[in-house]
Amino acid sequence: MIVSLIGLVVVGLGLRILYILALHGHPLLELSVQSNVFDQARFMELARVFASGQWLGTITEGHFASAYSYIIAICLSVFQQDMYGVFFLQAIIGGAAILVMYRLGVELFDNKVAAFAAAAILTFYGPLIFFEGALLRASLLAYVNLFAFYAIVKAIKGGRLRLYFIGGLWLALSHAIRPGVLIPMVGLYLIIAALRSAKRWKAVAVFALAVVTVLVPMKVRDHLARADQTIESQNMSIFWIGNTHDSSGIGLWRSPLRMQLTREAGGSKLATAGILWREIKAHPGDYAALYYRKFRMFLNGYEIPGNINYYHFQELFPVLKLGWINFTPMFPFFCMGLVCAIRKREQIGLLMVFLLTLSLSVIVFHVQARYRIPSIPFYILIAGRGVSGLVDAIRLSHRKALIGYLVLSGLAMIWALPDQSMIQRYFGSMVRPIDYVNEAVAWHVSSIQNPSDGRVNSHIIEAFQKAYDKTPVKASGLRTDCLLNIAVFQKQGGQFNESKQTLQQAIDVSHRPAAELRQNIIERDVQLQTNPAEYQYLYYF
Repeated sequence: MIVSLIGLVVVGLGLRILYILALHGHPLLELSVQSNVFDQARFMELARVFASGQWLGTITEGHFASAYSYIIAICLSVFQQDMYGVFFLQAIIGGAAILVMYRLGVELFDNKVAAFAAAAILTFYGPLIFFEGALLRASLLAYVNLFAFYAIVKAIKGGRLRLYFIGGLWLALSHAIRPGVLIPMVGLYLIIAALRSAKRWKAVAVFALAVVTVLVPMKVRDHLARADQTIESQNMSIFWIGNTHDSSGIGLWRSPLRMQLTREAGGSKLATAGILWREIKAHPGDYAALYYRKFRMFLNGYEIPGNINYYHFQELFPVLKLGWINFTPMFPFFCMGLVCAIRKREQIGLLMVFLLTLSLSVIVFHVQARYRIPSIPFYILIAGRGVSGLVDAIRLSHRKALIGYLVLSGLAMIWALPDQSMIQRYFGSMVRPIDYVNEAVAWHVSSIQNPSDGRVNSHIIEAFQKAYDKTPVKASGLRTDCLLNIAVFQKQGGQFNESKQTLQQAIDVSHRPAAELRQNIIERDVQLQTNPAEYQYLYYF
């Protein structure tokens, strides 16, 4: 088993490094740290301030919590301003998580099959690999939470205070990276456990001391840097993104009602709760549909995109497909594992605290793939138990158990298959038109920086063509914009006849006067010549 586990780690690291090497130099990654429409640029902007020697930072209103930018800044200092150093760090941590996952399977279930299965699922879990190669917090949070859980599990089993301290440090780091409610929920669990044993009050105190050790200096830093108004501190505004009666609750669609309710609440959590209750009473049917949709899509196989799209990157970098496991095949084993653990009365109380807290905190706000990722290792851990339960049923010829598992897994698989009706309604397709538009814009920015590369123009045209093909017919405005951009870049590349034909196609699609569209294309052509650096901001959202 040890040799097999080492093999898993080697394969997992190799797969992650191959993916990062494939990413290297692609213009879409470069754009993501240049344009403020990407959250990655906010993290990088503050990290560069830190790495320049201003480690206290500056006013960071409109930025995220600073801990992740500190981590990026350290990598920038070590790897000479190369963001790919961050990706390698996240990949190495992912490799370490494979070992931790195995050890957790042994500690929780006393079952090496369950432990190895969980480690194998984590090794090949594609969405986690994807986020390891992005300047976002998702994968790092997943692993930090997992390490915290491992330390606390070992502490509870062995009664060692230093492990409670280590677990508290990891959880405090998680909170510093992205604020949440995991610390108070785990603290409550430890307090309840302490009521049964007087000796455990010391453990609670040590855990609290570790949390304070990390969070108090971070709070002091924010105060000194006048950084109290970070994006996370404006959580009432973020809350309403997915909780107005007319919002989708999935993805990132900003209802006009969001800002109205935010202003009305005035930053008060109590007022926000009262307004939400008022809105629910006024629109009960809409809210029932909204919360069902969020629950449905949180436990669905579709990786809901934000400013970057998992499925788009699979197209761009086929090596990512080697991470062949995703939520859909994992979820049936999770369901089986949950049944096994409950039936055997296994000690999964703390595991469920982590899993439910991380899951519900996403559903309460709005659902995206990157927000779900921090909870995924805990689903995988239980899925490993499901694999071992299935193996035992087959090995011992327990027909009833086997039939039950197969029925349960079949129903779970049907539930977890990407919901095409939801995808079509809210995103258009697995890869959205805007993903291709972003790719085209990235190639355009690359052409400004590398004008000698003759292939860039064809990349731009191809990406805009894909965006056009993916855009529904009824969205004539976006289809027309795509065609006008194609016409501009065809003209830039000397394809004058093709540009003329594309312009005529745009006229047919838009039903607008030809003279108006010709003037539009002239204006875009002029902008490309006179102010190309701002062109990148025209077509995002």
